Amino acid sequence: MKRFYVNIIGLILGFIIIDRVVGFVMEYFIENQKSHEIYEAKTKVALCPEIAILGSSRAEGHYNASIISDSMNKYTINYGIPGTGTITQLFMLENILSANKKLKLVILDIKPYEFNDAFDAAELNKIYPLFVHNEALLAHLKKYDHAEYLKIQSKMFRYNNMIVSLFRGYMEDKRQDSSFLKFSGFPKAKTLPTCDECEFLNVHNGYLQSINDIIKITKENNIDLVFSVSPIFARIKKSRTIEVIDSISKVNNIPFINNAAAYVKMEENVLYRDYKHLNEDGANKFNKEILVPQLKNILKN
Repeated sequence: MKRFYVNIIGLILGFIIIDRVVGFVMEYFIENQKSHEIYEAKTKVALCPEIAILGSSRAEGHYNASIISDSMNKYTINYGIPGTGTITQLFMLENILSANKKLKLVILDIKPYEFNDAFDAAELNKIYPLFVHNEALLAHLKKYDHAEYLKIQSKMFRYNNMIVSLFRGYMEDKRQDSSFLKFSGFPKAKTLPTCDECEFLNVHNGYLQSINDIIKITKENNIDLVFSVSPIFARIKKSRTIEVIDSISKVNNIPFINNAAAYVKMEENVLYRDYKHLNEDGANKFNKEILVPQLKNILKN
């Protein structure tokens, strides 16, 4: 029995040592990133734009910061992070504001199926490499997800889904920061698909809480907030997300620009790389012809 306990203690100590060693290596990679998403996010958070674009991969690919900057004459940065939702955007906004006193406008891109997925605070693991030692992040996790808070007490487990990305970012050559990604290809559909993801009824309170927190922060800092739904190559019969955002925008007097159906003609599929994402040509067209005029009109009023 004594040997058994000795083995158990040995295993625990061995795991702690491995955990700390792997965590040390990962944090070294983080401090020395030269490319890829963590490098770009780290670089962007330190900047001080007048316009900030928040959202997921749709924000990252649909909003050309260069076009918006030139057209609006306001320095613009795209902070879109693929695979994230409103809780990550909330935390990114808080960190942007911690070092930025010039921010005047936040464009929050909302997926038309934003509230369809189960609310999961684990999406914050996308930014653990940036803010894992930040007290505000720990407070967020305690507030939204206790299990995820316990997870990041392990130095190894907190980076379990970022190891390959961090290694690539460390090994590859340094590159210039880009405002959005370049895409190719388009959907090969014969008929316009239906966005089944958009049709659901329940909205998790976590989404509403993070949206309301974003509204509160922007108002406290005298920053204009715009809700935006960018184009999607799909037929939306009913979107609970859009209904909820429309209601929130009216209650709080926040502009809401819904461009989900901007490009849904079959011949316009050449503007997309897939059903949910515009390609580079589509993004440029959207920004120049639709988004910028809408933003100018909003700021004028």
